[in-house]
Amino acid sequence: MTLQQLHQRIGRVQRASANLERSLIRADRIADMCGHPDQEEHARWALHLRGNLRENFTELHGLEARLPTPELLSAREYDRMLMLGMTIEAAEAGRVQAYRQAAHDQRYQHAA
Repeated sequence: MTLQQLHQRIGRVQRASANLERSLIRADRIADMCGHPDQEEHARWALHLRGNLRENFTELHGLEARLPTPELLSAREYDRMLMLGMTIEAAEAGRVQAYRQAAHDQRYQHAA
C-alpha cells in the first residue's frame, strides 16, 4: 500500500466513524427517552453501533501506526548511510536532514 493509498484509507475510515458516531448519538437519545415506542430497539441498535465503532477505531489506529514518522524515517536514513560505508558523522548529518525534511513534510500535509 502506498502512502497515498494509506492516507485515503485513513480518510475513509474516519468518515465512516463519524457517520457511526452520529447514528450512535441518535440511537442513544431515543433509547434514553422514557415511553418511546422504539426504545428497546434503539438500545439494541446502539450496542451494535458501538461494536462497529470500536472496530473502526481499531482499524484506524492500526492504519495510523503504519504512517512513517520523522523519527522512523531519520533512523532508516542513518542506517542506510552506515550500510553504504559513510562515516558516523555523515550518517548523523543525513539522519538530521531526513528528520527535518520529514517533519516539514508532515507539517505541510496537516496544513493542507
